[in-house]
Amino acid sequence: MTLGERIVAFRKEFGITQKRLAELIGVSATRLNYWEKGKANPSLEYLGKISEALNVSIDYLNGNKQWTFIGAFGQRLKNSRISNGITIEELADASGISAKEIQALENAKHEPNGHQRELLYAVLKDDSLNMLDWNSVIEADDPEKEELVYKFHLLDSADKGKTIAYIDGLLESDKYQ
Repeated sequence: MTLGERIVAFRKEFGITQKRLAELIGVSATRLNYWEKGKANPSLEYLGKISEALNVSIDYLNGNKQWTFIGAFGQRLKNSRISNGITIEELADASGISAKEIQALENAKHEPNGHQRELLYAVLKDDSLNMLDWNSVIEADDPEKEELVYKFHLLDSADKGKTIAYIDGLLESDKYQ
């Protein structure tokens, strides 16, 4: 996978349009399109801005096989809220989670429980909020696990559900009992 393809994959995973990412990093959509298509490469300065906007390490964007998010759930929550144009107060009203609690989650005071993840996902429609932190899921020395998780997150919600049902069926077989 090329640098441009990785930028596209993460941009889409976070539900950020090309135009919005270009605005976040201070370039034209045309320039970002060139980078994503591999016609040119961003400078280190812009690579850092892309890394920050997508919340993924520069190493991963450059092809290092260890896929790590810079921040934990709190950063993903904040990025999603901002990209949806929602204030903390608006998110609190829509989700039923207090503004104080949302701020604590964004500031990484603690991780959300499953119910909070579901409520936030219901409002923001961001799959990255409904998953575990990558660092706890992927081990650097397990490329098969990394590839599986990466490919899983490229799927849409319906296909993710089908994949989980298939795996559940496999795990119910005698082989895995």
